Amino acid sequence: MDGQHADSITPGKENIAERVPVGVVGVISPWNFPLHLSMRAVAPAIAAGNGVVLKPASNTPITGGLLLARIFEAAGAPEGIINVVPGRGSDIGDAVAGHELPSVIAFTGSTEVGERVGEQAAGNAALPALELGGNNVHVVTENADLERAVDGGVFGSFLHQGQICISTNRHLVHESLYDDYVDALAERAASLPTGDPTDDDTIVGPIIDESQRDQILEYVEESVDERATVETGGDHDGLVVDPTVLSDVDNDMAAACNEHFGPIAPVIPFSSDEEAIDLANDTIHGLSGSVHSEDMAQARQIADGIETGMIHINDQPVNDEPHVPFGGMKESSIGRYNGEQILEEVTTTKWISIQHEPREYPF
Repeated sequence: MDGQHADSITPGKENIAERVPVGVVGVISPWNFPLHLSMRAVAPAIAAGNGVVLKPASNTPITGGLLLARIFEAAGAPEGIINVVPGRGSDIGDAVAGHELPSVIAFTGSTEVGERVGEQAAGNAALPALELGGNNVHVVTENADLERAVDGGVFGSFLHQGQICISTNRHLVHESLYDDYVDALAERAASLPTGDPTDDDTIVGPIIDESQRDQILEYVEESVDERATVETGGDHDGLVVDPTVLSDVDNDMAAACNEHFGPIAPVIPFSSDEEAIDLANDTIHGLSGSVHSEDMAQARQIADGIETGMIHINDQPVNDEPHVPFGGMKESSIGRYNGEQILEEVTTTKWISIQHEPREYPF
């Protein structure tokens, strides 16, 4: 952290602006990357001089919370610096988000829940730092390297079973490459090893629970009813949902317009750069995305036109670096994580002036 000195309009005065801790930061973390997504708020909050109250997801109370408390305890952190409150969000979520003590509520999770958390935090004049849902696009232009684009598409859709807020939710592919892309993506998806996550060869393991699995499969079924074609997948074995590629998809189909949060790859054709941008922006979300083109001017123009907080050229949407701001636009985010930006969330600015010389007052 750093502050600043500023000139004064008053003779003999020195102005100092410094960042100071807000006091208490409330952290509500999700289940999909519990250790990392808890620590990305907890660590900077404590480093900046705050205390933390952490409410981990009910599916992951140990790796998302209790383990962290033990680690801080073993490291010699003073008692009360980190406080973990496990429990179901439906039982204690409102009490944490709406408590009068925290000055910041850092929440990562769905847009629906996050908007409620934001309202409760703001009701106590607490700053909501929200990282919410995404409906991220992987745009493949007519000037793309097809092999590179497919490589990125496979990784972006099927890493961690698609249970990532920045995973690829929609593949937008130029009509000239559409059939070849669909064929290659389906072939790659069908070859991915699935099953037991303790097996070193497994790429696609289980979904977090039955309700999440059922929601994913329901989106697929609804899209098929709307005339999408299953190129591969579409079934499940217990909690393991097969890597699924859907063609003949449009932007309004269930698997495309919703954040499906599973190993599902809906592929949508487009005919022009303008149409690709319009399709990409036709969502309440604006978290991450990617654009493939060997023409850098084209890639940059599309990237600039997409309303998203993060976008990656000739890559895929799943990127996170600790020194680069992480967050979105529209209903995907309020505030930023990582680097200097997270320190701005967990501190506030204090103005200190020093009058070095006697000042003349008008009365």
